Amino acid sequence: MGENLSSVGMTEDAVCVGDRYKWGEAIIEISQPRSPCFKLNKRWGVDDFSIDMQEISRCGWLYRVINPGVVAVNKPLQLIERVTNPLTVREVCDLYFGSPLEQSGLHKLQQQKRLSESWMSKVKQRLETGEVENWNFRLLGHA
Repeated sequence: MGENLSSVGMTEDAVCVGDRYKWGEAIIEISQPRSPCFKLNKRWGVDDFSIDMQEISRCGWLYRVINPGVVAVNKPLQLIERVTNPLTVREVCDLYFGSPLEQSGLHKLQQQKRLSESWMSKVKQRLETGEVENWNFRLLGHA
């Protein structure tokens, strides 16, 4: 739980939401970009680090486990499936954070059927209300 993976050649420009990977015996899937938070600021001692990372869409991503299994650090991640209408993690970040109320972008995000429910619910909420949720607490640690 909460483990970090680092892989050579895997960047926000190279991976897509919904990509499925075989890792050892497990199958994992990219479910959403990470949402930068104030903990980055504290960790690196830079006041607006979380804001800067969000602005340049260097967010990283989260996986969901599709099939659990034994994994090992020396086992490669092998791409086994990509959705038919892929958006890279960077494209998702650019739409979600960079143009959060642009209708065409929200509709593109809505078509990402493997996007996590938490992100999808915010996409739907933005389409319904025309408002963006307050990011201050997440980014800065205060309202």
